Amino acid sequence: MIKNLNKASTFFMVIAFLWAGIYMLCAQLVQWHIATLFKLPALLASKSEIVYFPGNIIIIILIFIVLYAFKKIKTNISLTMALITLVLFTVVPRYYLLHNVSIDQTSDYVTYYVNSLSILENFNVAPAWQQYFAAAAANVPIICGIFALGFKLFGVSPSVALYMNVFFYSGAVVAIYFIALRFMSQNTAFMAAAIYALWPNNISYSVSMSSEPMYIFFLFSGLALFIYGLQTRGIMLFISMFLSGIVLGLSQAVRPVTVIFIFSIALVFLFYHNNKTTSDNSYTLKHKLVILSTLIVAYMITLWGLGLYTSRILPTISKPSYGWSLFEGVNINTYGQWDPVSSAIQDSVIAEYPIEQVQTIFLQMGIDRIKSYNSTQLANLLAIKTRNIFGNGDYFNRDLNIYITSQPTMIQSGSVPRSILAWGDLSFWLYRILAFYFIYICFKCLYLILTKKERKKVNRLFFMILPVCGIMAIHILLTSIERYNYPVIPIMILICMMFSEKYPYHSIQKRMDR
Repeated sequence: MIKNLNKASTFFMVIAFLWAGIYMLCAQLVQWHIATLFKLPALLASKSEIVYFPGNIIIIILIFIVLYAFKKIKTNISLTMALITLVLFTVVPRYYLLHNVSIDQTSDYVTYYVNSLSILENFNVAPAWQQYFAAAAANVPIICGIFALGFKLFGVSPSVALYMNVFFYSGAVVAIYFIALRFMSQNTAFMAAAIYALWPNNISYSVSMSSEPMYIFFLFSGLALFIYGLQTRGIMLFISMFLSGIVLGLSQAVRPVTVIFIFSIALVFLFYHNNKTTSDNSYTLKHKLVILSTLIVAYMITLWGLGLYTSRILPTISKPSYGWSLFEGVNINTYGQWDPVSSAIQDSVIAEYPIEQVQTIFLQMGIDRIKSYNSTQLANLLAIKTRNIFGNGDYFNRDLNIYITSQPTMIQSGSVPRSILAWGDLSFWLYRILAFYFIYICFKCLYLILTKKERKKVNRLFFMILPVCGIMAIHILLTSIERYNYPVIPIMILICMMFSEKYPYHSIQKRMDR
């Protein structure tokens, strides 16, 4: 039995690292192909970040020198000092940006603002949005309800929501730090969390009233509660699991991809826990099932409770929730992204059919779309879709520059500090470094698995890479836009930092000792 489980686990690990490596490699190759054909001449002409490559490279080299120097420090940074520093790293640049400029909220962001006000005043979404949310975006009342709570406590203003997001960012960074402490040394864990706190693209995103920060906060707080709960015994263990389930339920209600992390937790905990992937303690299979059941029960209760809240605002909700996303995601004309034509089709379907049938109609339309493609078209669609989420990592920084150059009316007051713009320009290159190092790690781990070397250390990386694989898989078919990589970036940073600690320097030292 144990032998068969080991074979099965090895098979899953091989598939996971191979899938993640090939997917990310494809994303980078497709992105580079598109950039060289269409975007590079325009970038050069506009004196974008490509032109400033030498300056950016110098800054990046300095960043790596700082990271290397910090790794060489023998004294571990204390927990208190680490937390204070990480919060400052998160708050200061975002506060500096928000204090100096105010950007007009558009698209999804103005939708959140308008409906947050409506929930605050009438405990209902704006009438113009009622039908759309019921048909295609039932998670929005949850997001707006959280912002409305902030408005009730601190006053009605877009700036309140933006500073709420700074709080969510800070909480997420702290949670990521505590997760990192379970997998790597104190100093490396601090560096991993600090990199995410200072990630340029995220700082640029602070000007938008987005839902991603609260999602990241709930997601990584829930994961941290699970990981640290395993270090406790008795009633504290089950309290931790119950709280973890509640917080993960909140994250699922905000962005419905947390279920991938729940599945990853269950798989890794059941099959790899005794290999010390998450804890030094051991549990019987029965005990593991009880622990997971506690988490899942709390998760389901939370979703049920939030469902009651949503039902008061949206009495009828269309299900399954992924029908529209599939229809939009397999659009070969836009490669799975939004366009006005699809939006018009959505409006016509919502107007023609009962709300409860809309998602089912779109699900069938999406399946029919897939059937209409030949194998070459489908392969081309899937390959190009890899770049939508993982091909680039400077989406929000590009938006910030567009507001300044092409859409100056978007700036309500003030101006974007030059230092923020300069730091944001590093997004393009830092993401490339992260992506290619991630690809190297995937294939290196694949080699280590197949040669049966250092299996236990690879298990820890498998724990982290599994949800990345899941997010990659669902967005092959569903709607995929660049900002959907939001939960993946911190995981990629954790994977890269842990690998850099466990393997490269170790192998270099071994060669030097020969």
